[in-house]
Amino acid sequence: MSKSEELKERINYLKGFLTVLFGTTVLIIGGLVNLYPSKEPNQ
Repeated sequence: MSKSEELKERINYLKGFLTVLFGTTVLIIGGLVNLYPSKEPNQ
């Protein structure tokens, strides 16, 4: 029983970490996409 509880905690921690990582990546990509048109007016 203790092993399954430990596994659940690890999965929850991993899910939180991945959620934060994904959110940060989306923000960075969104920022880059917004910056590009102003830096490259030729396109």
